[in-house]
Amino acid sequence: MQVTDDGLGFDIGYSAFRVQAPAAVDAPSTVNCTVTLEIIPAVRKEYALSSIVQTGLTRRTPGASAALRSSVYFNGTREPEPIENVDFGPDDDNYNRFEFEENRIDLVWSKCNQHKLLNYSLIAAVSAPANGSAEAQLDSTHGGILRFAVRDCGKA
Repeated sequence: MQVTDDGLGFDIGYSAFRVQAPAAVDAPSTVNCTVTLEIIPAVRKEYALSSIVQTGLTRRTPGASAALRSSVYFNGTREPEPIENVDFGPDDDNYNRFEFEENRIDLVWSKCNQHKLLNYSLIAAVSAPANGSAEAQLDSTHGGILRFAVRDCGKA
């Protein structure tokens, strides 16, 4: 994990976030991961999560399916219903790159200088009919990008 070049986000790489069907020892059909980040703002700044981007690859034979579910929430708040992405392109047994972006319209701003813990949870799952197969994996360098809006304290 690293801070993005512009300093307004976190770039998460996944070394082993891979699922496949039928399942195998090194790649089950469902996998989950939760990353907790401590957000420490600059002096006299407020912040809000503004977007989430997830990228990776899928390969599915006809009739196979894949799903990527994610939720993001701050400690002390209720975990929201996960957002589910299932549109991974054609099920033509070829590798297809995916990119899902969720832009937050109603930003929820932190209090001035408030340190918070942010939880980012992901679940990836695939299934396939008999004689079919499916696999999905998140990008090893840019699998998840969490971007933030930042403003001076007290600015609405």
